[in-house]
Amino acid sequence: MTIKTLIENFSINAPKDYFREKIHTFKPDDENYEYLFDEDEWINGNYAEIVKIGEADLTNSVDIIVFSAKTSLTKYQNVTLIV
Repeated sequence: MTIKTLIENFSINAPKDYFREKIHTFKPDDENYEYLFDEDEWINGNYAEIVKIGEADLTNSVDIIVFSAKTSLTKYQNVTLIV
């Protein structure tokens, strides 16, 4: 799967499949993180269903956490955040 395919055929499972294919340490997870932004009106007004979809351990003690969220901002319709 390529990034282009991931974007064109976006679903909640697409990033999980992509990262599982590309990073062997990727572990899927479905933890809801909306509660972290309860008091942030801008995020609550523009994003919904903020979900951690997985994490991975990389080399040199570097970890990534992958989030997905729905948004009303047309510029970022299907957003997957990598932190």
